[in-house]
Amino acid sequence: MKSKNGFTLIELLVVIAIIALLLSIIVPALKIAKERAMDTICTSNIKQYQVAMALYCSNNDENFANGEDWIYLGFINGGPFPTAPHSFNCVWHDATLTPNGTVVQYLGDNKVALCPLFAKIAPSRCNCVVYPSTHNAAIPIVPQFNYTLSAYLGAYKYRSGCKDQVVKITRVKSPSQVVMFGEENPMRIPASVRKDLPGGSNATVNDCLLWPYEPANAKSKIDGMGGRYARFDGSGFSDCFGTYHRAKDDARFLGFTNAVFVDGHVQYVAPEETLKFMWPY
Repeated sequence: MKSKNGFTLIELLVVIAIIALLLSIIVPALKIAKERAMDTICTSNIKQYQVAMALYCSNNDENFANGEDWIYLGFINGGPFPTAPHSFNCVWHDATLTPNGTVVQYLGDNKVALCPLFAKIAPSRCNCVVYPSTHNAAIPIVPQFNYTLSAYLGAYKYRSGCKDQVVKITRVKSPSQVVMFGEENPMRIPASVRKDLPGGSNATVNDCLLWPYEPANAKSKIDGMGGRYARFDGSGFSDCFGTYHRAKDDARFLGFTNAVFVDGHVQYVAPEETLKFMWPY
């Protein structure tokens, strides 16, 4: 009697079920692995900014660069930057602007300007898409940078002065505890999402600085709340660290972001840690 070749219907169904099971395991693992690879690139990128600033300081009497012209010259001193047709909220994705600032000149490679994960999620989740009224429709949403400098480091004359900033890198008392560069979200953080972030954050990446409080009078405000680790009273941050790395939700609010400290080490930080790691006093 001849044996029959081929699979029975039941055998085919079993094979298909096994393949589907394997895919359900492998695909999420590959997604995680891909994000981890992007995280590694982002960590390397943001480290280069600390190196660039350190080089700038060594060539400028240990002074930090002026905060608002480290990417683009002309941003500080109440000048007309950005000018029409540029939109302030669109500076981070305006490809017509050429990085020529005091610190980017030390980078030597514009490829480090973007975190790959930010570049992936920002065009569809950014404030310019969710709230079109904030966006200049003539400027395509093609991210150009996402790393931003602490507003408490350096000096500038715009926005009421710089009395609460540390001007020299040698004056930072705890370099391993003070963030130099961080990442902001492209999207707002709802007040109901992060338990330790009362008020959430209505600000998104739009310029080159992280501004938890206006540096001109930040010290008095923070002291009035009980010290440098005090968090906001429910009104929310002006700026804060992002949430999109290793997020536990699809909306990318329950995650962390990369930050490089004055001493050069890089670590994940959460938005509720913004004041804790940025305040240099």
